[in-house]
Parts: sequence; C-alpha cells; structure tokens
Amino acid sequence: YQNSDEKTHSAIVIRSASIQDNGKYTCITSGTTLRQISTFITVQVAPLLLAKRTVQRISGTVGTTIRLRCSGSVEPHDASFQINWYKDGREVVPFGRAKNEAKIDIPED
Repeated sequence: YQNSDEKTHSAIVIRSASIQDNGKYTCITSGTTLRQISTFITVQVAPLLLAKRTVQRISGTVGTTIRLRCSGSVEPHDASFQINWYKDGREVVPFGRAKNEAKIDIPED
C-alpha cells in the first residue's frame, strides 16, 4: 500500500491490485474534529473492465493501481491532526505494494 498526502489531503495507492485487496477501507481524521469515511473496493478478474468510481464503491482490474482519496482540515491549526487508513477495521500499515504517502502543511507562525 502507498499513502500520499498533500497538505491536508491523503490518498492510499494500491499498486498491482489483487483480489486480496477487496474489502472495506476507512479513513479517519483526527484533531479538533473527528471524521470517518469508508469505501468498499472490489477487484475483479479479467475480462478487462473499466474502473467504476462512486462515492461508496470502487472497482478495479487485477494488476492495476487503485487510489483512494481522503481529506480533512483543522482550523485553527492543530499539530495533532492525523489521517489514518483502515481495511476491514484493521489499520493499513505501509508495506510492499501499499505505501502511505503523507504530507500535512504546517503554516509558519
């Protein structure tokens, strides 16, 4: 898994998706407010299908890259703000095909 963050936006990237990547992914933002959003991924085996993207479900083809996006904000700035990803209730820890690319902009005082 790969997770990429730009400012207060986060994306998890699943390279070379496989059937084992099927499941429920949850993004939780924390800081001054708590927000939780879940998405279900279904990876299908050939024939080649175009990825269908909706708010609740994303489909992809085995071997393709799937990117899930999540964003949050904190006003005023809170250094404890975090974005975490979960698959089927378990935290996604970056390794192998999955990478968490995180970047949160912290304004200078």
